[in-house]
Amino acid sequence: MKYRADIDGLRALAVIPVILFHMNIPGLSGGFVGVDIFFVISGFLITSIILKEINTDRFSIAKFYERRIRRIFPAFFPVIIFTLVLGYYWLSPTALKGLGDSVIASALFSSNILFWREAGYFDASSLQKPLLHTWSLAVEEQFYLFYPLLLVIIRKFFRGNYAAWLLSLGVVSFLFSCYAVVHKPSIGFYLLPSRTWELLVGAIVALDILPAIKSKTVRNLIGIAGTASMIGSIAIFRESMPFPGYSAAFPVLGAGAIIYVGMHGEHLIKKFFEFKPVVLIGMISYSLYLWHWPIIVFMNYVSLRELTLPEKLVIVLSTFLISCFSWKYVESPFRTKPPIIPHRAPLFALAAASIVIAVGIGGILHAREGLPQRLGLSTAKTAEYTKKPYSSPEFHTITKEGFSYLIGKTSQMPSFLVWGDSHAHSLTPGMSIVAGQNNKTGILLAGPGIPPLIDAGEGNFINTESNAFNDEVINYLAKHEAIKTVFLASCWSNVDKNDWFQPSLAKTIDKLTSMNRHVVILTDVPYLPHDLQQAHSVAYRKSIDIYKFDSLSYHDYLKQNDTFFKFIGNLDRSRGVSIIDLGGRFYRDGKNILMMDDKLFYEDNNHLSESGSIYAARSIESAIMAELSKADRQKSHAKKLVRR
Repeated sequence: MKYRADIDGLRALAVIPVILFHMNIPGLSGGFVGVDIFFVISGFLITSIILKEINTDRFSIAKFYERRIRRIFPAFFPVIIFTLVLGYYWLSPTALKGLGDSVIASALFSSNILFWREAGYFDASSLQKPLLHTWSLAVEEQFYLFYPLLLVIIRKFFRGNYAAWLLSLGVVSFLFSCYAVVHKPSIGFYLLPSRTWELLVGAIVALDILPAIKSKTVRNLIGIAGTASMIGSIAIFRESMPFPGYSAAFPVLGAGAIIYVGMHGEHLIKKFFEFKPVVLIGMISYSLYLWHWPIIVFMNYVSLRELTLPEKLVIVLSTFLISCFSWKYVESPFRTKPPIIPHRAPLFALAAASIVIAVGIGGILHAREGLPQRLGLSTAKTAEYTKKPYSSPEFHTITKEGFSYLIGKTSQMPSFLVWGDSHAHSLTPGMSIVAGQNNKTGILLAGPGIPPLIDAGEGNFINTESNAFNDEVINYLAKHEAIKTVFLASCWSNVDKNDWFQPSLAKTIDKLTSMNRHVVILTDVPYLPHDLQQAHSVAYRKSIDIYKFDSLSYHDYLKQNDTFFKFIGNLDRSRGVSIIDLGGRFYRDGKNILMMDDKLFYEDNNHLSESGSIYAARSIESAIMAELSKADRQKSHAKKLVRR
């Protein structure tokens, strides 16, 4: 097809907002819609090329994928190498293991599926995922697995009625997208079915079935409207809004309008998109998109703080220079005539070898738990929960999102319950060891982000579903009278500033004691300033004492939980409630304990690692056993009264 400079200019409008959005530049809160503009452009160009070849009986699947390899692979794999090298040096074990997973998924063009599956409460920060942006490439390549064949089938069996079939498929995809962003947001964002319609908007424009626009005035108006729709989306949209769905129609149709009017003549906006500096940015947009995010991630990772304006300018400049080099010396040589590796067979072999090597390296990083030895750590399991759900239906998971594990000696009925959120969950490895060694059995019932509070108010992780979860825990206790001790564990500082916190906790205690349960409240562990694994890796490489910038003073710890400590300080202990100071065990001589014997005690900045969980349980073992013994004595006394 004939080269159109205005489409390269449109690419510039797509990539610049994405880069600036990722750097948190004010006024570009909707910069993420640049990806949707790319989808429209891609759908238009690919459809134009394929249909031209189909209509002249020159289309070949092998030739199609050869073009895709020449377009995608040359710049893509150097970025993967870059992230692996820097990741090996800087990233924490968990982050490097995650990078290994990302490398595998990216090389197989399935990273959108990986990031969809990882999305959720325990998902790592996006600023620890250097290849997160490859999800959009995965969407495109998955689309191109079936799309060329679809066009061939329509031509051969449905008389080339492309418009009807593509419109129908686009409408179905759009409706699914509108549904998914409300009911399954991560599916709606990451997966192909809810993005297909965006590519098909470009495809339908490429069919050239819309009326030609002969009036320059009309072309000007459509061009202005399309550009305003895209720019307005970039300026107004927010990450928190449901997306793509209906909202994506604005940038998508805006991009389609610009491509459409440009097919039929000159217009005012077209001159801007054909402005040479804008076109240049568009020409290197693929490399810009590939390189900007890993650079941002590693700059943020190493600094452990918000980047300054000069640092952001350095990122922009370095990304631009690297991208120019990549476009001229890496991308272009594979597509110019004659190209590097002109023959198809060796090109395919090199592509396959690149994929195999990347998958192999990623597999090693995963299997070896992110190579903690390179950072002086003595264990390969710095952030692993005990995940051994009990198989009996008697102890089932209360909700799909919750955790239900037997703790300790699993061959007998449980006598205690650990109830809480993910902080209760992180205690499982240590609690299980301590209970088992003391011939005790308990059960964990925990919901991510759900503190053990009944009738709590809305906000700060509390909603209708979390209240329903906690009601189910109470129902569970009512059915299992053998459970006499209930440990309440939570990230109390997440909720203790709410007006409803103290009444809700008091009501929870009253409910449990009225059910003849002995209540034990565990204070929370310190909430650190930074992700401990990240801070440790950076401190190790910079030869800095980790305690200088990733520990929390005891004074600040008390302040962090001030409302909670005030409540338990005024608690009437005659109500059958005990307090175990778990958080205080993480201080020695006023110093926050972060690690011991080269084992990190946190997997992030607030959840205990396996080693931290074991340390925590060991440090309060005598207190735990004393509380369980107290409940046993009360149970025995009650039985004697019944006999009398």
